[in-house]
Order: sequence, then C-alpha cells, then structure tokens
Amino acid sequence: MKAVVGLLVFILGVSHAPVSSVWLASECLSQGEKRVSCSSGGGDSPQYSWTLDGRSLTDTELLSVNTETNSITLRQHVSGAVACSVRNNVSQVSKGEEISNCGFIFINCSSNGTQMSQWVFAANNTLCIEPTTTSPTIIPESSTAAQNATYK
Repeated sequence: MKAVVGLLVFILGVSHAPVSSVWLASECLSQGEKRVSCSSGGGDSPQYSWTLDGRSLTDTELLSVNTETNSITLRQHVSGAVACSVRNNVSQVSKGEEISNCGFIFINCSSNGTQMSQWVFAANNTLCIEPTTTSPTIIPESSTAAQNATYK
C-alpha cells in the first residue's frame, strides 16, 4: 500500500523540488535595445516574471517577451534595476541587475532646417554636434564705453 501511495504522490506531482538559483544575462543589441535572459537551477515547473525598479514592466519599456527562452527585450530608453523572479509551488528566488542605455543617446535637434529625432550610439554620433570652441566676439572699445555709460 505504501508503494502505491508513493507512486501516486510522484505521478500527481505533489512533491516538487525548490528553485535553487537564478542567473541573469544581458546584452546590448545593435540599435540600443537590451535583451535580458533568465535561467534557473533546480525546481520543477518554474514560472518566470520580470520587474523594473520593483514594478511591472510597461508596454513603453518592453519590446518583446520570449517565454521559450525566458528572455525579454527592452527598448532603448530603459535603464534601472531589472529583476527576474522564478517561482514554483515550493519556493521563489529572484535575481536583479542594473542595466544602462548601452551607450546610446537620443538626439532631438534641428540641423540645416531638418528635424532629427533618433537613437544613436554616443561614441559615433555625428548628428547635431555643437562646436566645442567658439571664436571670441570682439566688441569695439568705443561701443563698450558707450554701453557702460548707458548702464551707469
């Protein structure tokens, strides 16, 4: 009888192993998006969930979710503390990682009458660059004296 009960417990999945560990891996993609993958050790029937700075991700932050690989792709502007939680009916384990903008910046400017709004890699940015030095403006001495007299 004990063998039958033990077999039923195993078949019904009543006895589960706890989630023992969680690993995160992140990578920057070519246009500044970030792919974050989550994997776990141990544990039967793990369920994965994601947060950013302690709250659920929004559609404006999340580009895609892949439930087969347990990975998410975040939009260019997203940075902060991303965390993956893995749980089953026995335990829950979380792992977090600080993510950045992958070296991309958002350009929103006008150059030669053309409006530009796009993400660019900061190190290679050639759009809307302001000169680092300006030529000095020379004010004639007589003009300076006239201004000083006017404001006294």
